Amino acid sequence: MPPYFALLLWVVFLLGLFCFDPARERRTSAALWVPVIWFFFLGSRPPAMWLGVSYGTATQALEEGNPLDRTIFLLLTVAAIAIPVSRSFQWGNFVVQNSALAFFLAFALLSVAWSDFPLPTFKKWFRDMGVYMAVLVVLSDPRPLEAVRTVLRRVCYLLVPLSILLIKYYPYLGKSFSAWGGQEYTGVSTSKNMLGAVCLVSGIFFFWDTVTRWHQRRDKLVRRVILVNIAFIGMILWLLNLSQSNTSTICLAIGCVMIAAANCNFGRRHPNWVKALAPVSFL
Repeated sequence: MPPYFALLLWVVFLLGLFCFDPARERRTSAALWVPVIWFFFLGSRPPAMWLGVSYGTATQALEEGNPLDRTIFLLLTVAAIAIPVSRSFQWGNFVVQNSALAFFLAFALLSVAWSDFPLPTFKKWFRDMGVYMAVLVVLSDPRPLEAVRTVLRRVCYLLVPLSILLIKYYPYLGKSFSAWGGQEYTGVSTSKNMLGAVCLVSGIFFFWDTVTRWHQRRDKLVRRVILVNIAFIGMILWLLNLSQSNTSTICLAIGCVMIAAANCNFGRRHPNWVKALAPVSFL
C-alpha cells in the first residue's frame, strides 16, 4: 500500500473514531482538548520535531529549546492555567491536600538559584508546571472521572494507530538505529522505551476501562466500547512486542493483575488483601 494512501486511511479512521466513538461522552467540555494536545506531545515528539524544524546547534537546542516549541508550550500552559481559574478552582485546598507535590515543585523552583544555567532551568520548570496545570484541567472538570476517560481515550486514539502507521509506512520516522541494539522501533516517540511507556499507559487504560464496563456488557453500546478496547489492546500488544521494552511489559502485566484483582468479587469483599498485594507485586 502506498504511504500516502495509508496516511489517508489513518486520517479517515481517526475522524471516524472521534465522530462515531461509542464511548464518546456527550457532555464533555471542549477545554479537555488542551490536556489532550499536551499529553500527545509528551507521549510523542515536540512540535518542532514533528515539523522537521531545527534552530541553531544541538547544544543550543538542548539548553534553550527553540522558538516554535516555546511558543506552543507557552500557549498551552497559559490556556491550562486560565481554565481552572475560570472554574473558580480552590487553589488553597489543592495545595494543602497535595503538600508533598507542592513542596517538590517549590524545591525545583528554588534549584534555579544554584543552577549553572538558571534561565533554561526556569524555562523547563515553567514548562513542567504546564503539565500539572493540564492535569488540573481534567481534575477540575464537573465530571472528573468521565474527563479522565475522555482525555486518555483521545490521546490513545492518536498515539497508537499513528505509531503503527509510522512503523509500517514511514520507517524513517517510526524506526531508528542505536549503536547497542541495532534497529529499534520507536513509532511516534523518540526511543523504544518511550514507545513502551506509551503502550504501558494505553494498555492499562483500555484494560481498566474494559474491566469496569464488563458488568454492563449486555448493553449494545457498551459491547461496542469493549470491542473497540479489545482492538486497541491487540494493537498495543503488537507495538509492545516490537518495542522490546521489558520494563513496560512487566509493569503492564502487574498493572492488569492489580486492576483485575481490585474489580473481582473477592477484591471488592476484601480490599485490604488487594492493598497488601500492591507492594508485594513489585518484589
